[in-house]
Amino acid sequence: MTANAFMSASLSPPLVVVGVRREARLHSAFARSDGYGVSILPARLEREARRFAGLPVGPHGQEPGFVERGGVPILEGALAWLATRLVAAHPAGDHTLFVAEVVELGVDDGDAVPLVFFRSAFTRVEPTTEEPVAIDPWGFPGASDLWG
Repeated sequence: MTANAFMSASLSPPLVVVGVRREARLHSAFARSDGYGVSILPARLEREARRFAGLPVGPHGQEPGFVERGGVPILEGALAWLATRLVAAHPAGDHTLFVAEVVELGVDDGDAVPLVFFRSAFTRVEPTTEEPVAIDPWGFPGASDLWG
């Protein structure tokens, strides 16, 4: 599925949250799972983001591929990814907020332009000419190497 509600919840321990509509087909799968994978998509995979959001994508081409990372499926070609372990589920209106601890993360294509959803549309974030600042918000050994 393509989530429009995903966020960081804590740095210590590293927790993330995804909101899933209770009527969504995958809601019960989330509720039964031990964890979930998050694929941060590059702009070139907008078609896959649309496909998993249930939006029209035109004639179907090749089916998307997945790889297992940290015991969860990750979309092939992801810019970055997180593997998580579910720790809590909280009802929130017509959604459930699934809170998970990040157990593994990686960057597969750090030079790619990321795909974002802004003002009800897919768009791209263009890189700046400024030198990026290396940070290690997760505190994982070696994580700062992922960002340069």
